[in-house]
Amino acid sequence: MRRGLLRRVRPVIRERSPLAGQTVTIRADVPRLGGKQYVVEDWWQNVTGGSWMDAEGNPAALIYAMRSGLTGIPTDNEVLYGKVDGLGQLVHVSELAAEPAAPAKPGREFLFVDTDPIGDGPEDVGR
Repeated sequence: MRRGLLRRVRPVIRERSPLAGQTVTIRADVPRLGGKQYVVEDWWQNVTGGSWMDAEGNPAALIYAMRSGLTGIPTDNEVLYGKVDGLGQLVHVSELAAEPAAPAKPGREFLFVDTDPIGDGPEDVGR
């Protein structure tokens, strides 16, 4: 086999994140990322084969390290890798909003039109 044809396989360190493949919302109070949609790939450990604390020179890990130092994020490995606006970002699970963003559902979209714009119909009693 020619050199370079073998692909290095990284070991899976932990079970795949239950959020992997989902789009979630980052809490509004998170600096620079607050309120944005985050497309989760998996735990950082599974993506890179190691802890974010050992990712020397990785821009996403450096940005995360600065944010964790300034905001008091726990220094554990409950860290996800995903994309915000197409750029790779590390986010601690505590920085996620309580509920994942609802995925777009395929099918028909309905437009509800108020057929009684004046508001004097029977459905408007008690407003």
